[in-house]
Formats: sequence, C-alpha cells, structure tokens
Amino acid sequence: MNVLIADSDPMVRLSLARMVQRTAVCEVTEVDNGLDLLDRLGDGHFDLLVLDLLMPGMDGYEVLQVIRASPRLRQLPVMVVSAVKDERGVADAIRLGVRDYITKPLHGDQLAGRLARVMQSAPSPAENERRLRAALEPGKTLMIVDANGEFRQFFISVLESRNPVIEASSGAQALKLIPDPAPSAVFIGHDIGALSPRTLVRKIREKVGSAGTSVLGAWPKARLEAARQTHLFDEVIARTYVKDVLLGQVEQVYSRGLAEDLEALLKQLEPRLWSSIEQVFGMMLATDLTAGGVALRPGPAVVIGSDITREGSHPLLLRMAMPLDRAREFAARLLLIDDATPEDGLAGMKEVASVIVARVQQALSHAGTTVSCSAPEASLVDQAPELAPAGATRITQVFSSDSGEPVFTVELGTTDVAAEAAA
Repeated sequence: MNVLIADSDPMVRLSLARMVQRTAVCEVTEVDNGLDLLDRLGDGHFDLLVLDLLMPGMDGYEVLQVIRASPRLRQLPVMVVSAVKDERGVADAIRLGVRDYITKPLHGDQLAGRLARVMQSAPSPAENERRLRAALEPGKTLMIVDANGEFRQFFISVLESRNPVIEASSGAQALKLIPDPAPSAVFIGHDIGALSPRTLVRKIREKVGSAGTSVLGAWPKARLEAARQTHLFDEVIARTYVKDVLLGQVEQVYSRGLAEDLEALLKQLEPRLWSSIEQVFGMMLATDLTAGGVALRPGPAVVIGSDITREGSHPLLLRMAMPLDRAREFAARLLLIDDATPEDGLAGMKEVASVIVARVQQALSHAGTTVSCSAPEASLVDQAPELAPAGATRITQVFSSDSGEPVFTVELGTTDVAAEAAA
C-alpha cells in the first residue's frame, strides 16, 4: 500500500508516517506543500492521501478540487488532518469526498483507530477497476434500486439475458433484499425513497464489507455531473429508455475496465518479453539481439502470428516479423545446413516463435491470467509489415543485430488493434 502524507509541519509528518506504518505494511511519501503534492500524484500511484488543509502554495481545499476533477484521481481515498475544524470546512471536505476529518493536536489511540478504518476501506484505483470489470461480467447478479417501476422493468429487460437482476423500489427495500453472497453490482437511481443515495451507499458498503460489490449511479443525463460530484459511486451512467444506449454504457464501463487492466498487464509483461526474445536468439541461434531500431528494410519477409485467449478479457495477438534472407540464414544455422530455402526459413522461424510464445504464456500465467496460446502460424509476405505505434493496449519493439541492422520486430496487443494496424 502506498500512502502520501501532505502536511506543512515536519513533526506532524513524522508522527503520521510512524502511525501509518504501525497500522499497515506500506510505503510512505511525504510532501510539505500543495504544489509538490500534485507533482507526486502525477508521477506515482497512491492508495491513500493524508492531507493538511492549511499548506503554502496551494491549500488542501484547492488540492481536493483538482483531485476530484481528475478521472484518474477522483476515487483516491483522502483523510484530512487539520488544525481547523469549522462547520463550513467539514461540509466542504465531505462534499469533496473526504473519508475522515481529524483535528490537531493528534491523539495517538484515536488517530490509530481511525487510520486503520480508512486504510482498510481504501481499495486502490486498480482494485476498483478490476472490481468494476468483474462486476459486469456475464452471469454475475446485479441489483437495480429505483422508485420508478417502469425504469426498473426496462433495466431488467435489457440486462437479464446476460445478468440476473434483483429489483428494489427503495433504498430501505434494497438493504432487506441484498442476498448472501451480495450482488456484484448495485445500480442506484436518484429517487429511492426516504433513504438518501449517500446513506444507502454507506449502508451497502457496511453490509457487504469486502465482498467486492461495485456501486454505480443511474441518474438522469442532466444530473450526471452532480452524481459524479458526490463521489459516492464507482461509476455513473445516464438513465435512459433506449436499449442500445443503456447496454452501450454498461459495455463501455466494462470495456474501460478491461483496457486499464490490459495496460497494467502489458507494462508488467513488456520487460520480460523483450528479455525472453534476446535469450531465445542467444541460445538457439547464437545471435545477440538488442532492443532498438527503426524498421525492417523493404523486401520479402517472414511473419509469424499467435492468438492468445485470456479468460474474461480481450484476446491478444502476438505478431513477429523478419526479413526473409535473415530468416533463411538463421534457419541454416538452426538446421545445420549450408543453404536454406524460403520454406526452411518459415520452418525455422516457427520453431523460434514457438519458444517465445511458450515464454509469453508462462509470463502471463505468472501474472495471474488464465491463457491459451495458439501454435504460431508463419507466412511469406512481399514487404515487411510496418509496426503501429505503441500505446496503452499495444507494445512493440524492433530488435537489431550487433551491427545495428534491424532484423526482428514484435507486436503484442488486442486483436482489434492488430487488425487496425494491418489495414
């Protein structure tokens, strides 16, 4: 767990850091002003912010406004530790989504207990995304809470083919109907009876504990921004009676979670993949390759592809390419023959690719992903394919020989990305 402490008083920072580290195993970063705080948030990932409201340069209220306006940071749990506690200050802090508000001077036992509660209830943004993605997978139970029976029935009719749906006409009824195990996601309308959405969300969190239930708002389009500003929900969708629009919003939330999960996976996989390729060429072909280069030279090339199926996630395509003359040279070395044909080049590169694919599968499995990789398929093309730019859902690399000649390219990304690149 990574905790960021922002306080202008060095002794307070020291006390807070010691208390945080006694409460949980975590890394602590300290800053003494709001501008440095925003720099740290931009550079790194944090699971909790402990914030002083009175800091030089930019005070805590201004920092909170920036955080809550950022799609990446707005779910960051914040605990305020302040020398001032006025009613307006508390109300502003609550409005900006603060989890707890403690006044100075700090009292050890009280602070320890409240820190523990906040830290235990503070899933990381990555955990939020994984939970949200999992919540919307087909077959998982959902709940819709809305006073409007017509909207509830419409919601059920759209989603029941992929997810069982429990309906509740009010917040109070929802709390009575939440089953064990809890629904994977609860959609809450703006009108839910006497119980306010804020109270209902808090009660749901208390009731389900760490069960992994996501809470989403389903509010009128005109009130979407107001719903987001409450910072109650993991996500907010627009209330609509158009089937494709409602289903599209749910799919967009699901796809966004998949994309962010894939981005994190590729960042983790990238150095292992490049290292594996260098090792395979060194062991099988006695050739030192170095990551780097611009593009393969024009001319005939061997292209190898392998489809990677991931359980519950977008499939991937691993695509590799090499100039045909270099493939024939490597095949002759691998097969211990004097002159390799183009067919030998294809066969030799398929053998090399099979080892690389096996290592990719092993690395994905170690990352906790259930995968299945197809046997590499090799083909001859008139021109080496151009590599598409690397991005959040695609990693690419050119490998060069010791003379600096680009001889091998690799691309790993979603199949739709690969199709776009080919087009």
